[in-house]
Amino acid sequence: MKFYFFIPSLRRVSGGVIVLYRLAYFLKQAGYEVYAVHRGARGWRPWWAKDILSVVWDRVKLHKKDFWIVPEGWFNALLPGLQSNAKTIVYCQNWAYLFSALPSNCKWQDLDVDFWAVSQPVAWFIEHTLGIKTPILRPGIDLNLFSFNFKKIKKK
Repeated sequence: MKFYFFIPSLRRVSGGVIVLYRLAYFLKQAGYEVYAVHRGARGWRPWWAKDILSVVWDRVKLHKKDFWIVPEGWFNALLPGLQSNAKTIVYCQNWAYLFSALPSNCKWQDLDVDFWAVSQPVAWFIEHTLGIKTPILRPGIDLNLFSFNFKKIKKK
């Protein structure tokens, strides 16, 4: 079982790409084989994700036991997962993009995909528009990178 995360090629780094890398990072830390999939040359990655292997789109070889994870809004990127019968998952971070790239002659319910939601409101939207209960996978916060100073903040 391997996890492949499709990482969209964007002009600027987005929070959504960082969230995809966080999920990949946690799976890698749990001992799974994890790949970041890019179209063309290797794309940007955060420094803390250096151990996540990269593979170019054309060289991906998915098997039935593998997971193919695609962010919402990248409908065409579902194809490798659907063609290989891999477990194909749409990771929805923004409900507004869920239907943005879906062709008019296609419905999500007709595709062999599962959904993960980034938050309860996104899971609610998926359930109320598609009738599908969706697990919530929140991006984690690395407490080695971010911390809160618990000293009382003085008011001026």
